[in-house]
Amino acid sequence: MSKRSLYSFRNWPGFFGIGLLYLLGRLPLPLLWLLGSGLGSLLYAIMGKRREVARKNISVCFSHLPQARQRALARQHFRLLGVGLITVGLNWGLAERRLLRLVTVENRELLDQARESGRNIILLAPHFLALEIGGIRLAHDYPVVSMYQTIHNEAVDFVVKRGREQYNAVLVERNAPLRSLIKMIRSGKLFYYLPDQDAGRERGVFAPFCGVPASTVAAIGRMAQMSSAVVLPAATYIKPFGMGYELRLFEPLAGFPTGDPVSDATIINQIVEKTIQPAPAQYFWVHKRFKTRPEGEDDFYS
Repeated sequence: MSKRSLYSFRNWPGFFGIGLLYLLGRLPLPLLWLLGSGLGSLLYAIMGKRREVARKNISVCFSHLPQARQRALARQHFRLLGVGLITVGLNWGLAERRLLRLVTVENRELLDQARESGRNIILLAPHFLALEIGGIRLAHDYPVVSMYQTIHNEAVDFVVKRGREQYNAVLVERNAPLRSLIKMIRSGKLFYYLPDQDAGRERGVFAPFCGVPASTVAAIGRMAQMSSAVVLPAATYIKPFGMGYELRLFEPLAGFPTGDPVSDATIINQIVEKTIQPAPAQYFWVHKRFKTRPEGEDDFYS
């Protein structure tokens, strides 16, 4: 993409929005927390379709909770969604001192032990609202590779990609040949992998997520086998009241991969469920996780 194309008139609205988010990101995080919470409450009121998606997901995944508690969890999720949206500009050009102050890393020794043993590493990073800043924090300390899907708006794509690559991260286009990614993992780069969106009918296998069959990416076991990698879960949580973020690492998966795609997908979904437990409102509940259904089942969100 040429500079002339990037800075053309059609991208000016994108740059204006990016500039506004960038300026907001320079504000103190407690203030952003308050502003974002208010924005999230507004979104809960006006985004009817996404509100119902979140409610449906939560009702299934927390069926043991009273309905009033499920509704409260959905409202809390939207408030945190607002915090995530209003702080997105914080991640772009984040000063090193502020990054290290805001993001703590828990159980770092699990990652360091795997590296010291000479193992290649895949980090399972579920879709939490603070997912991006967790990846940036890791890239500050380690060489990281992650997949990336080009954003249609050229201005937004340019800024987001540059923000994610600002330290030791390399982004690989989602449709790039798998062998190039495997080569990077084998070279010692940590693969920051997002395993938990609806994978569709062709790319996914059905495995239980919160007791419901969910289309799940089947390639993770094959990638771990091809790269001889150990798999560690990594979840990034928003601390309350603008106190920062916590990137938490979990024990590496034992006996993984199993050699069976459905068994591997089941293990992955169980791990995602485990990472949700410490902060259930922070998972990305507005995503249609159960959109793809087994043959013969009705639309989950109708």
